[in-house]
Amino acid sequence: MHNKALFAVLAGAVLGGIVSVFVKIAISSFPPLSLTFLRFFIAFLVFLPFVIGKKFDTKNLRKLIFITLLNTANLILFVFGIKHTIPTLAQTMYSAVPIIVSLLSFHLLGEKFSAKKVTGIVVGLVGVLMIVLLPALKELNLKGVTLYGNVLIFIGVFLYSCYTVLSKPLMKSYSPVQITFSFVVITGLISVLGVPSETVAYGEWWKVVPMSHGLILLYLGTIGTSVLYFLYQYAIKHGSPLISSLTLYFTPVFTYFWAFIFLGEKLMPEIILGALLVFSGAWLVNSA
Repeated sequence: MHNKALFAVLAGAVLGGIVSVFVKIAISSFPPLSLTFLRFFIAFLVFLPFVIGKKFDTKNLRKLIFITLLNTANLILFVFGIKHTIPTLAQTMYSAVPIIVSLLSFHLLGEKFSAKKVTGIVVGLVGVLMIVLLPALKELNLKGVTLYGNVLIFIGVFLYSCYTVLSKPLMKSYSPVQITFSFVVITGLISVLGVPSETVAYGEWWKVVPMSHGLILLYLGTIGTSVLYFLYQYAIKHGSPLISSLTLYFTPVFTYFWAFIFLGEKLMPEIILGALLVFSGAWLVNSA
């Protein structure tokens, strides 16, 4: 069962590693909240055939909405927080998710942690920090970093960790598709509230969107949202919240890989070594 979960994590990291690269490209044509809404609207259309006519448990609907809102709040806090900090610090804070998930799983779900599993978490964290921090430290620039921005990001990290752990009990009543669909609907409804104000601020921006950016939006909505969040929930169902959260370790590895291909960024030795540590840590956690 854990092998299925780890495969889902790896697939999600491979497909999701390019998301931040594509968002960086797309944001030059799309206003932030409009991009978010369109991305989730496409995801809504993707999921619709899989949920229409399916039995849906309404007894636990309030719990489902509450847990879903944790991740929606995480996304909103990130959108506002990233404006007041730098991506490197934000990504570093998100690398703490597996650690927070471990602590929450221990206290809330009673999950046991062996020395091998703890070692894997630490080894993976060291690998992520090598990938994220070492390249940034060579050209350290803290301009634009504020306490306000970092606090928003960290609150989002904690809420995302809670969402990950609390999703596991939901699996008794809902499938990964239903949980992901609920997240897509709620996030789409909230993000659409900001679209009118962006229409005023940005004008008729949709008239100048290049075809290539439209294709990027299509990827973000289908693969970058529908498939990724489903794989995340699939890994929780067939593994554990901890194994699913390892996606946060793998994603920076594949982000650099895709940036190397699409943006011409260099693959430095510390990134390669960090990647090896991430894979080693994940193997230790999965085999514990």
